[in-house]
This record gives sequence, C-alpha cells and structure tokens, in this order.
Amino acid sequence: MMIGCTTKRGGPSASACLGRRLRASLSLCPPESGQQRRHFGRYQRLLWKPAFPSDLPPALRQNAAVVRHAAPEVSPHKTTWTIYASQRIHEISPELCARGAVQELAANIIYRALAAIDCRNGKEAMRREQDFRSDIFTACSNLFEVHHVHQGAEVVFGVLNEKNLRDISPEMRSNKRVLLNDMVLDSIEEWVSLHTH
Repeated sequence: MMIGCTTKRGGPSASACLGRRLRASLSLCPPESGQQRRHFGRYQRLLWKPAFPSDLPPALRQNAAVVRHAAPEVSPHKTTWTIYASQRIHEISPELCARGAVQELAANIIYRALAAIDCRNGKEAMRREQDFRSDIFTACSNLFEVHHVHQGAEVVFGVLNEKNLRDISPEMRSNKRVLLNDMVLDSIEEWVSLHTH
C-alpha cells in the first residue's frame, strides 16, 4: 500500500506528511495478543533469574554451584575424624593400625603435637613436647615388638605423608608442619637407634 504525499505552496508540510505515513504503516501491523506478551514476560523472568547471588566472586560462585547439587546434610569439602582426647597415642594405635585408619591415626597424632606446638607457656610446652615424644616412642615399641610386628603397624608413619597432612589440616602453616614432622621423626629415629643391633 503506497501513501503518496506531495507538498505544495500552502499545502501540508513535510512533517505532517511523514506523520501520516507513520500512522498508516503502524495500522498495517496487527497488535500483539495478551497471551504472547505474557509469555514473553515469563520467559524474561526465567532467563534473568540467577541460581545464586550474582554478586558473588568467581571462586564462591563455583562453590555455590557445587553445593547446589549436593545433599543438604553432606558437605563436598569436609571430612571428620574421631579424636580420642582422653587416650594416648600408644593406646589407640594398635586398633587404628589394624583397621588401616591412616588419616584417623594421623589426625590424633597431629592433635597431640599441636597441643605442644601451640602452647604459649614455655615450661608447659616443653613438658607436652616430651610427653608427645614419649608417646610416639611407646607406640612404636607396641607396634614393632622384637618378635612380632602388629598388623598394619606401618600406618603410624602416615602422619609423615605430606598429602595426609594437607588433607587433615589444610590451613596448618608450613612452619608448624616442619615442627610436627621433626618431632615425629626424632621420636621414631630414637626408637630405631635403641632397637637396632
């Protein structure tokens, strides 16, 4: 459909002519139905609704995406171990070694070692460290007897594994890891030197 418009002296202006053309072209387009408009609005809401707060930093955004697919009672990044606070290492090590509970025994050794390393009182820290060394020494004596090696006795060395240390205590500082490693190694070396013929 063509809409002609000529301008003559004293006739309609060019802007009025353009307005008539625009109104005519709009009248040729059928209006959108209410159902189409509602559908488009619902599509927009679904499209732009975030699964979690969009102002989270990238690292937390990734964690939120992981947790969204995990069961509510399960954390994908957390593991717990039983700490036998009322028992000494040499008392619990035979059973844990027999079960092959490497990280559980390592967690208990770390717990005992940190009690000495983190102590602020110098005299008390020395007492705890000596107590820890004696405990590891006795544990080795119980596990590696002269004529019998207990089942899974090598599990006691799991605390010296760097991966186990990081899995159990990922936030432990490197200087503490070095101190813990030295305390355990010194106790084992002392036991070996006294039992080597």
